[in-house]
Amino acid sequence: MGVMPLFIGGIDNPVYRLTGLLFFFALLWGAVFQGMVLRIHSSPIPPFLAFFCSGVVGLFRLYTLYTWLPSSYMSMALCDRPLTLLFGQVFQVGLWEEICKLIPVVGYLAIKGRRASAPAAILVGVYSGLGFAAFENVQYSQAMITSAAQDVYHAGKYVGHVASTLGDEEGTYQIIGALLLRVFSLVFLHAVFSGIATSLLISGGRGRIVAAIAVPAFLHGLYNWLSGVNTIPAGMVAAESFFFFCANLEKAKSVTFGNARNRQ
Repeated sequence: MGVMPLFIGGIDNPVYRLTGLLFFFALLWGAVFQGMVLRIHSSPIPPFLAFFCSGVVGLFRLYTLYTWLPSSYMSMALCDRPLTLLFGQVFQVGLWEEICKLIPVVGYLAIKGRRASAPAAILVGVYSGLGFAAFENVQYSQAMITSAAQDVYHAGKYVGHVASTLGDEEGTYQIIGALLLRVFSLVFLHAVFSGIATSLLISGGRGRIVAAIAVPAFLHGLYNWLSGVNTIPAGMVAAESFFFFCANLEKAKSVTFGNARNRQ
């Protein structure tokens, strides 16, 4: 944890350096989930495939899907009216992102069939969430830094360099805070939501598909909605989400796919 960021910090290209750090902390969360929460030993290949499948293919396809959806539907997640904003965060952001992250899990279960392992499937779900968050963080971080640089440039052009530097100090702190929040907490949350989706898909009974999408989508949207107001109530949602994941974990890990249908 202490040494690896120093090696990544030696990369000359600042974009690659930031990307490496974002990936490192996402994978670090993966090790924490595997060793301390799931406590399983599993092949690293399916989780890493899920990481990059969700982060590269899934995120790209999701953005393509957004261009096809009606603008009135997409704009709900940016609306000023609180209830409309909540609806948009749940049924636009939460819904599609959780479906996107669940696809590698479905692929793993389809390929493995009766040979699938429930703990390994949950680990695939966790890494799918981590990959989605890592690649999303790269895009958000670059957008925030570019936007800040443009603001400083325009302020310096029309107001003066000294005034722009002093006036933008608060915005710089906000960007740093947002980046740290994304690196540590939001990566963790994406993994938790995907873990919930996978555990419900495995052990949720007849309505498992609906539950696997609806529950994490609601928690995801509620978190986003509250975090726009204050991160303290959003943190409470994050904690409850993690507790819910842990509470359902043992039941999901005990599922045996050879006779899972008979038991459900």
